[in-house]
Amino acid sequence: MRLEKELRVVRLPNEPKSNKPKQQTQRRYGHNIKDWWLKCINTIQIHFRKQGKVPKSKRDKTAFILFVALQHLNKDSAFEKLVKINGELIGFSLEELDGLTKTAKSTFYKYKKETLAEYLEDLLDYCPEYLFTKPKVKLSSDEIKQRQKKAAKDTAIKKRNSSRELVREAFNELINETGKKPTQRQVAERAGLGLRTVKRYWC
Repeated sequence: MRLEKELRVVRLPNEPKSNKPKQQTQRRYGHNIKDWWLKCINTIQIHFRKQGKVPKSKRDKTAFILFVALQHLNKDSAFEKLVKINGELIGFSLEELDGLTKTAKSTFYKYKKETLAEYLEDLLDYCPEYLFTKPKVKLSSDEIKQRQKKAAKDTAIKKRNSSRELVREAFNELINETGKKPTQRQVAERAGLGLRTVKRYWC
């Protein structure tokens, strides 16, 4: 009888926030879930390549989060890719690496963005900018009215420009077809606009 091992899904609790200062990078990345994990892998590798290798005190956490990240991208090739990174930066034996990732192989870890940010801040001593949460700014009633007014004005300008262009195109089309200047009513019918609108832009 064939038995299949069911994967457990674990939602990790939020870890205590670190008081370490955040170091910002110059570029802000997207907030797609797979994007977080891909940037997580790249950020960790770049960080520890600059140091030469992963310090012994951080090898466990580094290997674990890399394996979790790689599983989110491709579960079948995750361990193979981790072995390559381990050989370059981490330095575990294959047996040690297999034992460290044993639980993660049967458990699908789903980190919240905030939890992943705190994990990486503890590991790298800074939080990557692509995991920052932009705080929502509460607008006053006057600011809301100003924005609504501006949006309405912008919409009106776009509509006006669009109508003017439709009148111009219809006018030119009718001249090309008939060889003579069309009437306002003819332009209105061709452009699908009201006669008043055509008169407003008639020249």
